[in-house]
Amino acid sequence: IDPDQNHATSICYALERAGKSERSKEWARRAYERAPTAVTAYNLSWDVSGAERERLLREALRMNPSLDCALLALGRLLARRGDSEGRRLIERAVRQMESELRGHALDKEGCRALAAAADELGLAEVAERAQAR
Repeated sequence: IDPDQNHATSICYALERAGKSERSKEWARRAYERAPTAVTAYNLSWDVSGAERERLLREALRMNPSLDCALLALGRLLARRGDSEGRRLIERAVRQMESELRGHALDKEGCRALAAAADELGLAEVAERAQAR
């Protein structure tokens, strides 16, 4: 391992996959503090709530406006509040992910996320195509 590289995000992910959520949260914060990126802001957003979560998700989207997972997370957060921006963000994510699906660039987890989001929007055909993959 190169000591000059920042592996905090990878460590965060590995700990979460291993079921060590508390340790993963520590590393999510370290990753964000070391190098605030769209991914580190998104990851850290899962460890906070309310206005701080919204702030981190908006920051993630400022850094990468096409980050599907952040579009969905912020869209759902806002939709639960009755904010129409929420639905627009979910629709945008679905359009992007549907394009990735057509190009065979959407992985298994992405297909699941697309199917769920399409269901939320009442797009049964899109959800079916995503589930079929």
